[in-house]
Amino acid sequence: MALQRNNQQRSILVVMVVVGLAFVTVLVLSGGDFSFLTSNKNVLPPLSERINPQPLSASQVYIDGEVQPGKSVTIDRVNLERDGYIVIYDDKGGVIAELGRSPTLKAGSHGNVLVQLGKSTKDGDVILIKLVAADNEEIKAINGDPVQLQKNVGMVVSHYEDEY
Repeated sequence: MALQRNNQQRSILVVMVVVGLAFVTVLVLSGGDFSFLTSNKNVLPPLSERINPQPLSASQVYIDGEVQPGKSVTIDRVNLERDGYIVIYDDKGGVIAELGRSPTLKAGSHGNVLVQLGKSTKDGDVILIKLVAADNEEIKAINGDPVQLQKNVGMVVSHYEDEY
């Protein structure tokens, strides 16, 4: 009986050694990549890659805070890769109308650019800010999309014509 028990223990030990060697072989052949062990293939990229993606264009427009209602809009920062200007549109449900444009700006970085508008904006309006080259061509990002920014004016409220 003791001999039979010894043989069982040896068999179990041999099986464990073979399984261990197989695992080490797979590990060496995979180059230490353990991704084959996980079933979830929808893993997010590292946090550093999600927080600060590289911009798609050297031309960029920024408004850090809220856009105040009125007859002008202050653009906090704009970077232009070529001479151009900032155009502000009133965006009402996909129908856009130009409200105003900045003077022509030289290529480079500019801060606190004041753009005068043809009519006042009010709380709840939505404006679309685009960068346009001096030759009136939209400035586009690497992916072909226009360089633009959409902002709400003042407090976000719903306007219904029958309220007034």
